[in-house]
Amino acid sequence: MRGQYAAMRYQQSVELAREARSIIRLTLAGSPLPIDSFAAIDAALPYWRNQSSRPYLAGVLYDFLAFAPVPNAAYGIEADVVQSAPIPATGADFMPIGGEDLDHIMDYAVHWLTFKCGGKEFEDSFQRYDGFMRAAADRGRINKAKIRYLVPLLGQAQKESAERPDMIQEKGGGG
Repeated sequence: MRGQYAAMRYQQSVELAREARSIIRLTLAGSPLPIDSFAAIDAALPYWRNQSSRPYLAGVLYDFLAFAPVPNAAYGIEADVVQSAPIPATGADFMPIGGEDLDHIMDYAVHWLTFKCGGKEFEDSFQRYDGFMRAAADRGRINKAKIRYLVPLLGQAQKESAERPDMIQEKGGGG
């Protein structure tokens, strides 16, 4: 049972890592550049690594970035990134955690520590793990609601610039 549980948790971690991004928006020479996963780019454009031209897509995994196709010249890239959570340095006295989260963290710690025990003790700790995951999901829903109000702001400068009535339009379709 512990082997199956460990494999399940490993797969869960891999899936979370695939979804996590620290780069949330890219622009290439002032134009938005779509972001996707490396797996999606490989599926849609199997030979993108062997082609070079102006990139029209970016693959992102945490802070690793690749452009598809491979850039054929130097381009100006701007990136909006999410800063990593501040983790205290080794030897720090404490890590700031809200009191509302302490019980859930303790539940997860008990669950994790009973893994070595196995048997009934470990099985009984699944309820604590489920409670921790429910609390994490609740926190995720709260953050998602907060982010919903942030998303429209990310492209606001480009939107306003494009809609300005005094903007000079180039003739001949250049850009």
